[in-house]
Amino acid sequence: MKVLIPVFVLLSVAFYSCSKEKSFEIPTPDPGPGEITLEGKWNFVEARTASETGILISENNIRMESTYWYTDTSSDNKGNLTIEATTMSGQHSYKVDTYIYNKSFANGVQVEGPPPTKLEFKFETNDFTTRYQKEGTDSLYFPDGPIFNLPDPVTGQAIAPPGGLTYEIKSDTLFLYMNQLDQIKQENSEINAVSSLTAVYKRAQ
Repeated sequence: MKVLIPVFVLLSVAFYSCSKEKSFEIPTPDPGPGEITLEGKWNFVEARTASETGILISENNIRMESTYWYTDTSSDNKGNLTIEATTMSGQHSYKVDTYIYNKSFANGVQVEGPPPTKLEFKFETNDFTTRYQKEGTDSLYFPDGPIFNLPDPVTGQAIAPPGGLTYEIKSDTLFLYMNQLDQIKQENSEINAVSSLTAVYKRAQ
């Protein structure tokens, strides 16, 4: 936050200096703490993941609806991120270790579905450098692809979110928000999947 000195205060100082010495120099204003910028070095803290997938199948007068979901805060977190004007570089490593839960309905009546399924997903990158562009005041676009992957809630395999994300800086903490919406429609079925990831960083000292 910049410190703004009221105009009448500056005029008063100038007038006093002129009266006393007949000459004066305007002091260099205090720049204050400065603005919080995205550029710099950041240490990776954790990844918060969540996903929900709805599957609808209509066949032989039976309407089957199933929902699969999971949430998790990653463990074994390592990595860093260096952000410059047009590029990001660094490395990431984290683990998702949770369960996929589900509910199933047949013609509106809940039926017994499969038990919770263990989900273990390891995400790891070597040193990388990728381009990015700022879009507005809180959005980023990655023309070469994303810097994170998410596990699909049904298959457990890695899926890539879109090339865009939003960000927020609170004090010394950076949040990168990634969301993905997938929809597949066929003659007798429909799949809707929503996945999100929040990557958390602390500014390096």
